[in-house]
Amino acid sequence: APQPVETAPSAVPGPEPELPGFLDLSGPDARVAGGTWVRTGTRAVMTDPKAYYAKLVIPREDPEGPVAYEFKARSTGKGWVGFGLHLFGRGALPGSGYGGGDSLLVWVTVDPAAYGDSAPRLQVYRCAGPVEITRLASVRLRGTGQEIRTYGVEFDPADGVLSVFTDGRAALRLSGLPMSGGSTFAVLRALDTAEFSDLRIFPIVPGTGSAGGPP
Repeated sequence: APQPVETAPSAVPGPEPELPGFLDLSGPDARVAGGTWVRTGTRAVMTDPKAYYAKLVIPREDPEGPVAYEFKARSTGKGWVGFGLHLFGRGALPGSGYGGGDSLLVWVTVDPAAYGDSAPRLQVYRCAGPVEITRLASVRLRGTGQEIRTYGVEFDPADGVLSVFTDGRAALRLSGLPMSGGSTFAVLRALDTAEFSDLRIFPIVPGTGSAGGPP
């Protein structure tokens, strides 16, 4: 008669890893540095169309290591517009002027005068101090800057690799951006009116997923 075959017990799946929730953009820790902002919970709306350097500064301590950023955003302005996130900020918090402190800026802009069309461009800048901003990359996106999208960013400061995703799809990747130490602030930034929501920042742990999609 056939003998029963012993099989190893199947693995019991563990609980799904919990990721930090959305940041409270209306809380006392978030600081307005330029522009007029209407903030409610996890949503922040920049309402001043004449503000060129509107910023909402979010001081926070993040340890060194790979980190992911996710947020939803769109422009609500006309003509030359832009919105984005200063990430992995370090040192002094940026003020109301042009610069973004010591940080990287992931920026989406529509600039018909510069590019001859109304297509949105996804750009990355390296910022240093109150005035220095250097563009590192620019790619054209489909659709319009007025469409709400989910933007995801993964940054490994040790390897200096930055990856940007739009609605879960890879859009841009850069290397050669090593930054030692941890992060001390992030900043939502807008040119003309814009809407932001559902910002979260969390360390990337192998096997737990990231800004680019599911595990």
